[in-house]
Amino acid sequence: KKCPCSAMDRASGFGPEGWGFESLQGRIYGDYGVMAAREVVALSAGVRIPLVSPLIFCKAMSSKTLKIFLFLFLLSLIALISYNLFLRNKQIIINRTNKISPILNQPRLKLILPKPIISSFQINQKYLLAATTNGSIFQFDFSSQKLKQIKQLKVPSAEKFLRFIWSPRIPKQGIAIIQDNNQKIKKYFFDLTSNQLVPLSSHIQWIDFSPDGKQIIYQYFNPSEKESFISLAKPNGQSWENTISTRLRDLSIYWGNGETVTFYSQSPRPSSLFSLNIISHQINQLLAQQEKIEVVVSPFKEDALVSVLDPKEGVKLYFINLKTRQKKLLQIKTFAHKCVFATSEKIYCAIPQYIPKYHLLSPLMSQNKLFTQDNILLINLFTGQTEKILPSSEDNIDIQEIKISSDQKYLFFIGHFHRWLYQLRI
Repeated sequence: KKCPCSAMDRASGFGPEGWGFESLQGRIYGDYGVMAAREVVALSAGVRIPLVSPLIFCKAMSSKTLKIFLFLFLLSLIALISYNLFLRNKQIIINRTNKISPILNQPRLKLILPKPIISSFQINQKYLLAATTNGSIFQFDFSSQKLKQIKQLKVPSAEKFLRFIWSPRIPKQGIAIIQDNNQKIKKYFFDLTSNQLVPLSSHIQWIDFSPDGKQIIYQYFNPSEKESFISLAKPNGQSWENTISTRLRDLSIYWGNGETVTFYSQSPRPSSLFSLNIISHQINQLLAQQEKIEVVVSPFKEDALVSVLDPKEGVKLYFINLKTRQKKLLQIKTFAHKCVFATSEKIYCAIPQYIPKYHLLSPLMSQNKLFTQDNILLINLFTGQTEKILPSSEDNIDIQEIKISSDQKYLFFIGHFHRWLYQLRI
């Protein structure tokens, strides 16, 4: 009586003039026309979703309009129920970084350092060394299974520690990368045994150790002279020599075994992966124009695991011989940084239970917002045979920087979100 159909259609937007509820609420009063737009809370991965209630009571509203609205509501309800039943557990963890719980101790899984550690850690036959963001050095003893702080690395004008690069062979040696009080990035060679702390040239960019730990390989870049080289030196920066000149910027360089290293540009645009023989200076292209390259080199042979992003297939993992350039696409979907060589034939990899499509995956990786839930598998590189080591659980396990003990009894890894250090008995 107070709200004829023509006025109702114009106000609600059911007619040709739009779709708005605010004007409808302003025009309708009394018991003759009430459209209750109440919030229905849908718990979907912690997200509150406001929905329009199907409670439409208006004698003036046409039955056809009511049927259309009820059909749309039921369709939305079915989609929501389907999501919670079938898709919710497969979603990538996005925008929940403040809610991710640390991994709970399991019979074979032990939390050994409940502090955020930076970058990688050093493993030898007796103990493990790891560093926190304030420069504290912790030692975890394998025999006693006890943790203790052994050093507070003090670097002049250091505001915070950004990264540690540990020697693969010489205990308690490494490179510390810091940010000083003026926001400048500096690098220091340190030896915890002899208490050496040596500043390195500001022109030294990416660094990696030789397999025996007696040399470092790095990119030398001098912007004023427009010089860029891949160079070798002692870990303290002395006795340097240039191997090749390069026009590439922001290189990542890895040296795993033998005389061959691999390198690529960290440019956000697609780049190519190369191998370099440091004796003959011969360069070979391994992969051309790939996105989001990651490399893990083998300590046993001149091999590497290389992951890339592909617009059609998502993440792809290759097993590549750096000397012969032969490559094999592995039938597992994971990233190279989630893998470690156990032997020359077998690897341990953390396999995400779900990986989003390429259009979501690429920006998430660029912003370091990709969180996954992983299983750990032992994989034979030549037969493809797999064995599950760490089954899935209800905990949010996103495994980074995975390494193996020399006796092959333990895996060690960092949890992505908290950056805590864990030990897994194999």
